[in-house]
Amino acid sequence: MDEALLDEGRTNRVAAIDLLGGDSPAAVLASIELSTGSFELVDLPAARVVDEVVRIGPSELLYAESADGLVPAVIQQIRDAMGCSLTPRPPWTFRPQEGRACVQEHFEVATLGGFGIADDDPALSAGGAVLR
Repeated sequence: MDEALLDEGRTNRVAAIDLLGGDSPAAVLASIELSTGSFELVDLPAARVVDEVVRIGPSELLYAESADGLVPAVIQQIRDAMGCSLTPRPPWTFRPQEGRACVQEHFEVATLGGFGIADDDPALSAGGAVLR
């Protein structure tokens, strides 16, 4: 990341969201603050998905591209609420096993237990996607 491209007066957060499905989807969210390297994983109930993304205020939101190419309704709600850039990513970048491996590799650890994260934590799908 070229620091000259970052706005010093505001946070520079990129987030990835993985919708877990169902009629009113719950989701997992991972975000990175680019200027400080802060990394967060969050499990969200369906009722808080839009509010939590708006609260953290990412400048870019990554999500898994659907087979039909349509933007999921909750992602559209987020875009309407805050106007951040939306970036579809290939679905494989949100696979839980890919996410766990990516996070372990990034932090150079064999297990995530030291961070209080179970190796099967659903939020790792979004965590790996945002790190990629």
